[in-house]
Amino acid sequence: MDKKDLLKELERKWDYSIILLDEISADISKLNDYPTSKVSNKLEEVYQKIEYAKSQWINVANIEKKLLDFRILFFLNNIETKLELIKNNWNEFNTDLRLIESEYNKLIEQDWVDLELLKNSMNNLRNEVKKSKLLLKLKDYWISFWKSIYNMDEIQSEYLELKKKWVNLEEIEKILYES
Repeated sequence: MDKKDLLKELERKWDYSIILLDEISADISKLNDYPTSKVSNKLEEVYQKIEYAKSQWINVANIEKKLLDFRILFFLNNIETKLELIKNNWNEFNTDLRLIESEYNKLIEQDWVDLELLKNSMNNLRNEVKKSKLLLKLKDYWISFWKSIYNMDEIQSEYLELKKKWVNLEEIEKILYES
């Protein structure tokens, strides 16, 4: 291969790398347009393109940072959505945090993340779930009184645990102290 062919090949790879990076960047920008249930599939497609770009020796650090920023915002949005769901329409299914916990565990392993923000957001969600479960136990206790599967010592212990964490327990306190 002579110099001319080598230069043409390098130019072709350069042009292709710009096109590929633009395509990946556009895919990341479109992630917000997808329903939450479809985002994980689209994320997988983006990661495949990034891995392919890496295999072609294309620098994807900026793209990876952009994708990580999206994942963090998406994660925080999922937490806010879950919090609203728990506050507005509590049931046992709303308190399933497996998917959010899974994403949390993946994100905290990444470089360039604000661990304190993620940790605080996750702890806030966990406390809200505990609070909601405690509220259910308390309501069950008052409605069924001595027939409840929960006892007041258990409820009090959970209440004090949440109180130590500075969780707003106003609704629970109304039931406890006004009943």
